Amino acid sequence: MSKKRTIALTISAIAVALGIGAQFYTNHKIDQVLKNFPYSLDNQATLNVTQTAKNFFIRELIFSVKDSDAKSTNVISTKLTALPFFITAESQLSEQLVRQLNKTLNITIDKNTINSKFFAGRGLFTV
Repeated sequence: MSKKRTIALTISAIAVALGIGAQFYTNHKIDQVLKNFPYSLDNQATLNVTQTAKNFFIRELIFSVKDSDAKSTNVISTKLTALPFFITAESQLSEQLVRQLNKTLNITIDKNTINSKFFAGRGLFTV
């Protein structure tokens, strides 16, 4: 094997190792944030998160609010796509919540999808 090929393979192997390490770091930071739940909202309600699916790159989460009477309402379902140091989230308001808001407030919510992008740097994941 030529010297150039050896150097190229070595650099490629280092880049792959760094990418895998960065992915583990990003997933670790997400896990740290999820450990903060349930989160109390002024002692009147609790914000919970349930992880319904998880793999190395994608997590599916459901955020729900539970009031003091222990009634729980799903608020947002989110699909997180985690890449090294970068996270995208596609969130949808629950259809039950949208129907209730439309009925109660007499408004129409046409689009219930929220797209977000995050950089997994220092200080991003604080609750």
